[in-house]
Amino acid sequence: MEKILIDTDVVLNVLLREEPFFESSSQVFARLERGDVRGFLTATTMTNIYYIAQKRGGYKVARMCIRKLRF
Repeated sequence: MEKILIDTDVVLNVLLREEPFFESSSQVFARLERGDVRGFLTATTMTNIYYIAQKRGGYKVARMCIRKLRF
């Protein structure tokens, strides 16, 4: 199985539904869900996602983003 490192921006594009990159970034997650690839995040990605999501949408949005990534 192919292994991929998923960039923080790709994750945020999907979680925060950011245009114009939402569609292409969501295709990465579709491949993960189908089992076509196995995805990895760096250790700092989770903290970066929380920090950026909190700045853009507040505490509740940041917590939602982290909850969705805990798989």
